[in-house]
Amino acid sequence: MIAMSHDKYTAIRRFIVRHIQDQDFAEDHGIPGRVLIYLCLERFYPEAQDPEAIWTEKKSVEGVIRRMVEDSMLQPVSKNQKVVFRLDPYFNIKDKMNPTASQPSEDPQSTQEALEALERETSPEFEDRDVDQQMDDDLDQQLAQQLDESMHQIDQAEEEQEDGAEEGRDYQVETHQDDQPVHNLPERLQEAEKAARLEATRHAEAYAEITRGAAPMPRIHTAEEEEEEHEEDEDPIRTPGRKRRKVMAIAPSDASSSMDSISPGKYPNSTPRRRRIRLGTPLSASRRRSAP
Repeated sequence: MIAMSHDKYTAIRRFIVRHIQDQDFAEDHGIPGRVLIYLCLERFYPEAQDPEAIWTEKKSVEGVIRRMVEDSMLQPVSKNQKVVFRLDPYFNIKDKMNPTASQPSEDPQSTQEALEALERETSPEFEDRDVDQQMDDDLDQQLAQQLDESMHQIDQAEEEQEDGAEEGRDYQVETHQDDQPVHNLPERLQEAEKAARLEATRHAEAYAEITRGAAPMPRIHTAEEEEEEHEEDEDPIRTPGRKRRKVMAIAPSDASSSMDSISPGKYPNSTPRRRRIRLGTPLSASRRRSAP
């Protein structure tokens, strides 16, 4: 471990313990070593800008973590083929500055493997490989997105081209049908007239066949006839639904002794009543008085 002051070493250990306690990880969860190193660098070495100085400070923090694992303060746990760190369950928080009060939770071989994994993860080659992998992933994602957009644009252009081609074909067909020259126009007109006459004849024959033996259709009065009937029917005395009957004079019969026309008298629409001849006429009052 690179030389470090005792105060900073103690502060880094307390910071790591407090941070892991605040996270309250489950039994098989923890914080990756690289994340732990970056947190310590941001907290205790914020002014480091030179890559060489940053690498030196990282090695110092890595030495603190290694020492905490050796003192059974931190426990390395394998999680998804990566090493994460959590507080050792046998570590006494109150006596954290006394490493001899805790018991090791893993054998030295496992601890050494965890520390070697931590060293590999914090090495510049590993970081460069991670950066390259991240850049490759981002580039692949961008290329895939661009490819999807290009394919979408191509598909959209093909659909628009197909739609335009179909509209063009429809327009050509309609134009071709409309622009065809008319040949033999007189013959076509004659054929149309002949077809119309045949159709009219067929309808007339069908109507005659249907109406054969039926009663004649009622006569339809023209407008002039209706006006004449209306003028004849005008009578202020009669009812609207009854026609006025003309009173005709009765001509004298041959047996009549009078040559004068017979007046209709009281009954204008019938012959005059004849007097009934009684066979037995009663006696008058004078004759009844003189009778025996």
